[in-house]
Amino acid sequence: MKHSIKFILSIIETVSIAGLMSLTGCKSGNKVAENADTLVLGNIITVDNERLFAEAMTIKDGYIQYVGSKENAMKFCDAKTKVLDYGTSSVYPGFMEGHCHGGGAGQLASTIKLNDAFSYEEYQKIIADYIQKNPDEKMYKISGWRVLGVPPTKQLLDEICPDKPVFGNALDGHSMLLNTKAFELLKLDDEFIKEFGEMVQMGEDGKPTGFVTEGAASKLMKALPVDIESAKKFLLTWQDFAIRNGYVAACEAGVNLLNTAHEAYAELAKEGALKLRTRAYYCVQPNEANEQTVEEISRMSKEFNDEYYKIVGLKLFVDGVVESHTALLCDGYADDPDNKGMNRFPDSESLKALVLSAHRHGLPTHTHTIGDGAVKYMLDAIEYAKNTTGDNSIRDMLAHIELVKPEDIDRFAKYNVSALVSALWAPKNAITPFEQEVSLLGEERSVEPYQVINSFVKMGVNCAQHTDYPVSTAINVPLSIYCAVTRCLPGGDARNTRNPDEAINRLEALRELTINVAYLWNEEDHMGTLTPGKVANYVVYDRDFIHDDIESIPDAKLLHVVIDGEEAYSNAQ
Repeated sequence: MKHSIKFILSIIETVSIAGLMSLTGCKSGNKVAENADTLVLGNIITVDNERLFAEAMTIKDGYIQYVGSKENAMKFCDAKTKVLDYGTSSVYPGFMEGHCHGGGAGQLASTIKLNDAFSYEEYQKIIADYIQKNPDEKMYKISGWRVLGVPPTKQLLDEICPDKPVFGNALDGHSMLLNTKAFELLKLDDEFIKEFGEMVQMGEDGKPTGFVTEGAASKLMKALPVDIESAKKFLLTWQDFAIRNGYVAACEAGVNLLNTAHEAYAELAKEGALKLRTRAYYCVQPNEANEQTVEEISRMSKEFNDEYYKIVGLKLFVDGVVESHTALLCDGYADDPDNKGMNRFPDSESLKALVLSAHRHGLPTHTHTIGDGAVKYMLDAIEYAKNTTGDNSIRDMLAHIELVKPEDIDRFAKYNVSALVSALWAPKNAITPFEQEVSLLGEERSVEPYQVINSFVKMGVNCAQHTDYPVSTAINVPLSIYCAVTRCLPGGDARNTRNPDEAINRLEALRELTINVAYLWNEEDHMGTLTPGKVANYVVYDRDFIHDDIESIPDAKLLHVVIDGEEAYSNAQ
């Protein structure tokens, strides 16, 4: 019976080849009857439901020409065709990042990193050592620090560096710490304090302590002086890093959060230096929520619509993060029951009007929602907009979704809202110590409803993976697949397993890193699977993510990254 099926498939493929050879072109506009530029051989895992596995693929003019058997692939080749035989290594569609911050990631290279320190005393020592070794810098930027109990103050920095500005984002990206000189540089006056209220922490003396959160931190980040050439350097650093980790496309979630990043992306694309396909969402703050703002973003989406750089929608923040008590919850925090967090769009009518305006311009929203209260609040706005227009085609998405009420999962499916989740956050002790999560959320909320993934899949929701890099410092495709399938960290410590019922299978994990991300951008016909007519973006690993022992997956080695049919990175010996 198996031989009969194989014979039938062979006949079908032969007929298909004959049809292809008679065509004058395909989706890319390239002639499929022309001889291939490249023949790819290996264990090809296409992530295409029509043909999941293949042994050969041909490429013409940067597009996939044919996928199937080696025998039929040879019909597209001649003596000039380059042959890339990857042997038993596995070939996958290039991976795609659903939500990250490329500008911030590139800028990390020029910061004083505090990620591996866990006390304010250690922070001071690391900063002081750096300043001593680099005394000529005009200002100093720190990154990766955490709020360790009581929030830090400017005194922590003033004691080390009283004469130059020192500032930088916390590890979670939702807090910022500045010394006195940084306050003077950025001209943080009474008007700024009045605008952001509780987001600017005040001391007993009635003056800012140097610790700011959420919208205030975002505004300061954008205000930091970054010239366009520096921004371009940051973005190229990020591009190189992303490609070396197997990514060929990425979402820039709030391109205007970093000063001049938009202009830098646009110039790099025009210069032909941008290879990492970047889909950008323009951040809209609550005080900018009006028709004029949406019209401007709509105009920019038409002007900046390059193959490698596109503005595709609006980025919104509804809440903050759990560790700062700014994530918006349906029920109060375990350590502060009367506190349900912060709503950064407290005027529900203005939020609904903003989403409605975006939809009428054909623009989706991409929203930061950590808490279940934020998820519910944003879904209400999307539901209102789609019921008003009667158009359910706009592909809105909610990012992070650490907590969600079961009844709201159904609304994701009903209103065509994608869920951006992170398998890397799913195990206990993955990003935040589990004990800290329990202290803030309680035991029940820290386990069952936390970072659900399979619940979305079962409801038919388009579910895509993201890392939120560099806000979350882990970016690792094999580890993402492992965590999605096991809900645990490598090493088999059952104490790190969280809610195994939310595990997904390996193919679904691959889909969430490829074609499901392309769906967010209405580009599932252009990239995301190894399918004829799509761009020839693929990666090669020394592991079969579908069949190999799951415990071996985190150790997978990336061997090659190919973009538009050309090798962009090689790690092969």
